[in-house]
Amino acid sequence: MEDTQLVHALQNRQNGAMEQFQTAYTPLLRYIIAPILPDARDREECLSDVLLRVWDSIGTFDPGKAAQSLLKAEAARTLWAAVER
Repeated sequence: MEDTQLVHALQNRQNGAMEQFQTAYTPLLRYIIAPILPDARDREECLSDVLLRVWDSIGTFDPGKAAQSLLKAEAARTLWAAVER
């Protein structure tokens, strides 16, 4: 499924859309998070927070910007909050 289709599926809360999103983007998120948060539990919590933020904010996202832009924005916000803790 292409990013635009995936964003539409998430916005429509289609069954399996979040699982597809996680399968596609968890490796990228782990790559981004790993050098910033040394503790494995903090990394997992951050990953969960990013995915939850994506789910919560997907309705306001423009599908034309594709899923990677959304992920980067949410990852940046979540990582900033984690570092501030």
